[in-house]
Amino acid sequence: MDLGGGYGRLAEFLLPEFKVSYVIVEAVALSLLVAPQYISQILHIEVNDYWGTRDRDFKKYALSVWPTWEIQDIIPQADILINIHSMQEMGDDKCAFYLDLFDRLKKEGAFVFLKNNYRYITRKWNFPGRWQIIYDHNAWPCTEGFVDGVWQDTPRTWVRIFQ
Repeated sequence: MDLGGGYGRLAEFLLPEFKVSYVIVEAVALSLLVAPQYISQILHIEVNDYWGTRDRDFKKYALSVWPTWEIQDIIPQADILINIHSMQEMGDDKCAFYLDLFDRLKKEGAFVFLKNNYRYITRKWNFPGRWQIIYDHNAWPCTEGFVDGVWQDTPRTWVRIFQ
């Protein structure tokens, strides 16, 4: 699941390489309209989307594009949950909501990849206590302040918040 997947940039890269059911969850109406058209034309696949097929069985499609306001109760549990540069545009309450949603939607052992600049809006990211950071990267000086990490659910009750 890719929260804030936009027009499908990451899906365009991953879908030809991996046999997966990829779900873009998006709040921007234009992205909800553009992503299905763009990906279907670039990759020549049928895309399940909210405005067209409206099929809630996401596993039947390589790509589904769905609005945030419809996703909470219908998305299947995910192996990988992704957010790149969307949470930095949200308030703390929305970030907390989506981190909780990620926690509820992920399968046991799933990965969560986040890349966001937490300096924009958040003083503290409240990651679920059993998440363990397995990758933390700040390679370039120009990306100082970005949350760039991968978490995995673990039985431990600690989490690393980095600055």
